[in-house]
Amino acid sequence: MPDFLLEIGCEELPASYILPALETFEENFAAALEAEGLRFDSITSTATPRRLVFFAEGIPDETPERTVETAGPPETVAIDKEGNLTAAAEGFARSQGVAVKDLVTKETDRGRYIFAVRTVESRPTRDILAQALPELIRAVPFPKSMYWREPSMRFARPIRRILALFAESVVKFELNGLESGRVTEGHPFLAPGPIEIERADVEELKSKLRDAFVIADRAQRRARILDEVQQALAYHGGELVEEDLLEEVTDLVEWPEVLEGSFSEEYLALPEDVVATAMTDHQRYFPVRDGSGRLVGRFLTVANRTREHCDGIRRGNERVLAARLYDARFFWEADRRTPLEEFARRLDGVVYLAGLGTVADKVERMKKLAAYAAEAAEAGQARAAAVEAAGLSKADLVTEMVGEFPSLQGIMGREYALAEGRDEAVAAAIAEHYMPRTLSGKLPATMPGRFAALADKADTLAGAFVMGLIPSGSQDPYGLRRASVGIIRIIVEAGLPLSLEGLLRKAWALAGEAASGEPKAAFEDLTAFVRERLYRYYLDRGFRHDVLRACMAAGIDDLSGFYNRLEAVTRAAAEPYWDDLVTAVERTFNITRDYEGPLEVAPALFADENETRLYEIFRENEPRLSELIEKGDYAGAGRLFAEALAEPLHTFFDEVYVNVEDARVRSNRLALIKTINLAYSGRVADLALIVRQ
Repeated sequence: MPDFLLEIGCEELPASYILPALETFEENFAAALEAEGLRFDSITSTATPRRLVFFAEGIPDETPERTVETAGPPETVAIDKEGNLTAAAEGFARSQGVAVKDLVTKETDRGRYIFAVRTVESRPTRDILAQALPELIRAVPFPKSMYWREPSMRFARPIRRILALFAESVVKFELNGLESGRVTEGHPFLAPGPIEIERADVEELKSKLRDAFVIADRAQRRARILDEVQQALAYHGGELVEEDLLEEVTDLVEWPEVLEGSFSEEYLALPEDVVATAMTDHQRYFPVRDGSGRLVGRFLTVANRTREHCDGIRRGNERVLAARLYDARFFWEADRRTPLEEFARRLDGVVYLAGLGTVADKVERMKKLAAYAAEAAEAGQARAAAVEAAGLSKADLVTEMVGEFPSLQGIMGREYALAEGRDEAVAAAIAEHYMPRTLSGKLPATMPGRFAALADKADTLAGAFVMGLIPSGSQDPYGLRRASVGIIRIIVEAGLPLSLEGLLRKAWALAGEAASGEPKAAFEDLTAFVRERLYRYYLDRGFRHDVLRACMAAGIDDLSGFYNRLEAVTRAAAEPYWDDLVTAVERTFNITRDYEGPLEVAPALFADENETRLYEIFRENEPRLSELIEKGDYAGAGRLFAEALAEPLHTFFDEVYVNVEDARVRSNRLALIKTINLAYSGRVADLALIVRQ
């Protein structure tokens, strides 16, 4: 069967736009084919800064003839009491392009509905592609897009050419004045000019582009850069640290050549992070380290030229870096003439959030939250350092260095604190309070740093919700999802005995006092948001959705305990006693679902020996069950609950009628069953939420 090849040639795309664009187009393209009944063997993609390439193998020449059924209104709406079709049914038939006689009634999970049944004739695949591709290209999402030529056309950068081939033929369509064809282009400086591609063969495309100094295969380009960078670093005894930079640089060049340059070693007297950031953030250079991990006066840059052009490129990059480092040294020396506390006072003039005061106000709330967290976690020895660090945490935001290198916020606070001779624990916590800087980033290593980080994130969350700045869809300008996950990870991975609700309530109260006007959201909105982040966080780590919901139903306030429960219940699902445990919890929940009466059990009201036996077995095992739960042995608690209570519960439900007419006896039996249920489901996991595998 034929193959399909598409290349969208454009001006240089930002590196961060490329991979998401490839992924989205692949998904949309596959969905478009499937909607037409077209099967395919595979879809792959690759890219350079100046092209997005998609290749689909094994697409049939034409779509299959098929019958399509489209659901319409419910039968109760479409057919009147006399059995005649209503205006709603006739309108639905017209909208689907079918005759009223082609409407049929079918049973569905939601009841009986009217369906339009129509036959879709076979069409050439080339026609399907020509119709679909303009909209698929327009639909590629980017963080920012440009308009050009016509107001309706948006893309990250202007599109200059479109190659679209199905087998040997061009898939003809027009997009924003551009006509599709079979022509691509090589490197804009090393091999400019058109290159004709004969057929939909991605290997032919790659081969001809390589002859024109373009490595179109992203994986090959990355491998080439990685190999040359690792060889250069190994010569000095170092190894690659900046993995993220490798990914970015791969999408900045089409013909990579790794060059090594140098700079004056006098700049190595600056803090190492300053020197490294000047290279990585501004210039996309790889710092060079020796065998002990210390920076040396060398750097690696990736040129988009051939080797014969490299001497001039190297000298130019050396001049640029020298200027950057000269500025960095000036900022370092100028900032050190001002104490951190003076910088902190200047935060009074920096607005934090409209309605929540200044950054200085935020810092005061953070100090109170850091003190609260240290005391609540029974880590009073870290309280003073955490509070001092919180007080100085944002001071470097108004320094010259962070103004030039924003990614150094927190890090420069640490360096200036050390230069002033402050306690190392305080200095470390100033840098750590931003951690984790990404969802999966490094966590604070020190206790003061953990409490300062929790204070920062809890204040950010509470303040945003008080002001009604709640994320919607994929938009999260204040990083609230990252803040939530940061709180969860710090508490869980450090094993802090800290109440999540207590921390959030304290932050909410402080933000509420600072806010002008009434809160624009409820505290329950904040806790629901954090709960959902907790669910998504562990779902992404492979935990079953129903086990997650079951454990969350038993409470999440103790996050460390929650994680231990989650792991224990996950392991229990593979144990022989699992079915008995789930059944015991499920049956006791189902019969007491609506019971809201007292839980005091009166043995004097027992009228059947089976309820007496069940009660006595529970009383005999409840102390041990509670002991296991208190110790955190949730697996042992589950095993005990199943082995001790599954059989007597089964007998009880077979032999005893619970909902008797006598209200006192009925209530007493429900209280007994609910007490048994809550002994496990209320403290470990509500297994009534488990989906049977």
